[in-house]
Amino acid sequence: MDPNFPSFARLRRKEIMARKRQRREIDNTERPLPPRQQRGKSLNTGQRNPLSDISNANPVHNQVQGKDAYSQCESEQRKKRVATKSIAKSTPSGADNYVSTKENIQGDQGTHKNLMKSTAKRTPSSATTSKTGAKSANSSVSTNGITTNMITQGVQEYWDLGDPTYICKFCGAMRWYEERLEKNKKGEPKDPKFSKCCLQGKVLLPILKEPPPPLCGLLKNEDPKSRTFLDNIRPYNGMFAFTSMGGKIDSTVNQGRGPYTFRLHGQNYHRLGSLLPTSGSSPKFAQLYIYDTENEVSNRKNTHSSPDDFDDELINDLKRMLDQHNPIAQAFRMARDRFKSNDSQNVKLRLIGKRGTDGRTYNLPSASEVAALIVGDVGSSGDRDIIVEKQSGLLQRITELHPSYLAMQYPLLFPYGEDGFRVDIPTRDTNGASSRKRGRVSIREYFAFRIQDRLNEAATLLLSKKLFQQFLVDVYTMIEAERLCFVRTNQKKLRAELYKNLTDAVMRGDTDPSTTGKRIVLPSSFTGGPRYMMQNYQDAMAICKWYGYPDLFITFTCNPKWPEITRFVEKRGLRPEDRPDIVCRVFKMKLDRLISDLKEQKILPFRVNALVYTVEFQKRGLPHAHILLFLHPEDKISNGEEIDKIIHAEIPDAATNPELHKLVGDCMMHGPCGELNKSSPCMKMGRCSKHFPKEFLEETSVDNEGYPKYRRRDNGRL
Repeated sequence: MDPNFPSFARLRRKEIMARKRQRREIDNTERPLPPRQQRGKSLNTGQRNPLSDISNANPVHNQVQGKDAYSQCESEQRKKRVATKSIAKSTPSGADNYVSTKENIQGDQGTHKNLMKSTAKRTPSSATTSKTGAKSANSSVSTNGITTNMITQGVQEYWDLGDPTYICKFCGAMRWYEERLEKNKKGEPKDPKFSKCCLQGKVLLPILKEPPPPLCGLLKNEDPKSRTFLDNIRPYNGMFAFTSMGGKIDSTVNQGRGPYTFRLHGQNYHRLGSLLPTSGSSPKFAQLYIYDTENEVSNRKNTHSSPDDFDDELINDLKRMLDQHNPIAQAFRMARDRFKSNDSQNVKLRLIGKRGTDGRTYNLPSASEVAALIVGDVGSSGDRDIIVEKQSGLLQRITELHPSYLAMQYPLLFPYGEDGFRVDIPTRDTNGASSRKRGRVSIREYFAFRIQDRLNEAATLLLSKKLFQQFLVDVYTMIEAERLCFVRTNQKKLRAELYKNLTDAVMRGDTDPSTTGKRIVLPSSFTGGPRYMMQNYQDAMAICKWYGYPDLFITFTCNPKWPEITRFVEKRGLRPEDRPDIVCRVFKMKLDRLISDLKEQKILPFRVNALVYTVEFQKRGLPHAHILLFLHPEDKISNGEEIDKIIHAEIPDAATNPELHKLVGDCMMHGPCGELNKSSPCMKMGRCSKHFPKEFLEETSVDNEGYPKYRRRDNGRL
């Protein structure tokens, strides 16, 4: 590291001093809005442009203020990167609009311009904040609500998290500094600890090794056929999968020019058929390893609707790779050889569901550990063993707890047939005395460990692009299935009879079991359940009862063009949609900092009494947070003049503000729709559902219901 680079402690002291100076300046100003002469320091707009994130979804009202953040050290670049941040807020809006504002800030060194943008939602006295994104006019998504731009007060540059250069000392995962534990303690720890990856060493799993050729070269773009393979990696994986995937894949979400998104409807499950197809049927999935192997390549291509899109030589190479390295494929090939030698035998295949090895250090089973051929009667078998009949024509569901559950569905992600999650993987004791009641690794902890980037582990999962998205959706359904199974089998511990009001039913004389039924009650601890939603709703209503109606509705949307995300994925030859886990991690860090600024740092010119927020995911999978702020009674915004100080709903002047004009034109304009584009998504019954174009108004007004109508003067700007 450069010896001239300042230490974190020194930078932290500078940050604390800057905060104190800023608070004194704010305290000396008049509320709710300070005079322009006292609105923070000047900003050199010739540096990195803080205006690149657009809040999406539905918010309203923008006021911006920022502060210095400590510098982030990057070991690769070995240079200083100024880390700063900015926050935008907005005011109430009626229907959906696109708004921008500009205002000069008079600083000590001259006049500088600072810009910010976000979207607004139709809700009384609501607001929108947006943390800025990339260097230039890069926005996350097109907006669907009112977009507002506000003046920044004391805003410096974009707050850059840097790169994930910190290594977990327990598992070797690459983490960001902001993901450390004990953030609230004073001082910067020299040896930060991380928990999301391995629970500080309690979760220990075998490291995945490099895939065999040609798969390794295809995933790393070292093969001439890499691009074609990665674009069609899901169909290629489906050709060699042993099991089918349940649920209905929604392909309508990928219509248009947006990034690829894997969406699944219905119940997800994996099913396995018999060893041989029924008479007159074509072979599918695992049957392709046994039936008519002389025409195996053409049979695998015909499982897809467009067989001409796939390369015969590449299919042959992948087939030879799996035959050589995958124990599950070898087990089905053994069944093929037995049928060839004696077709009349009643041969079954038992996929063994229990391993005799330690799951913390061993995950590469042999063919004999994975499956066994059975001639005649099955005899005794384990609880999770799968018996594959010779020619039954029936499908059987594979339990999520089977060690080969994922290896049979994703042979290209687990080319060695690696074991997946097992219920008997113990946790590691790192403190000398176990402090956990549960001594086994949960399914969520297992996959949280598995999807981390490590220098000493193969990135087969993380480089699979579209297949990685499918894998994550599959894993999520596995986690939810385990949680629901726990709730179903622990109803007595949850005291479900209190929820079902069985006592009241008995008192009414309703003792017929058919009338009451047997219900499985989801407790409030189950995320997304009805009691979970009701409990949080009642908590929010309790805050409203004490503090009154919320004043600002803030929407903070993830921008996939944030430099932290783009740097990470570009180094690996990927795109942001190929690593949704990285997108969510960066968003979570920035959201935590924003919430901390609003609650603790008090960076806004308004006094915040309370705060409530929720996180949702958009159509394309980008996360965004809806935040409600409850302001001090003296800081309420109630008339059009106060709104005009915060928000402008007019296109900026291209002569005086060319950069802002370009940003608004590229990222914040609605349409085209109406007669120019009748197929626009906003068109409903021949009209724009967002009520564009808006009427011109000379001044901002607030209607009787508290909804503002923004000033839009007919100045001829385009």
